[in-house]
Amino acid sequence: MRVVACVVLCCCVATPCAATTLFRCVSADGGVSYQDVACVDAQVETRRISVAPEVRSGKRSGKARSAKARSGGKPAARNAAASRTDSRSRARAACVQARHGRDAILERAGLERTFELLRKLDDDVLNACKGL
Repeated sequence: MRVVACVVLCCCVATPCAATTLFRCVSADGGVSYQDVACVDAQVETRRISVAPEVRSGKRSGKARSAKARSGGKPAARNAAASRTDSRSRARAACVQARHGRDAILERAGLERTFELLRKLDDDVLNACKGL
């Protein structure tokens, strides 16, 4: 689902200001592609998404400007979201590091690994990845 959201987001960002249509095409081997032209004969169209450009107003109120200036150029809500994202990124990095550490130890242990070693390593990874 994340891949789909990323593809749609990339297509929205890369499109010019005019509204466009995005086609989801599935090939005979099951491959899925998103494109801005209709599917070819070897593909089946499974979805058609209308993408409209985002309209932004160029004017900001004085309150918005002053809040932005006080926060060092970023709105307060964005700073809070950035800190949540940053802590989540650190948690993901710790999870990935725990998995790599487990894999390295298991590779060194080879066929000498025991159930107790596997249990301990898996518990460490579980604790590091909890909540993600």
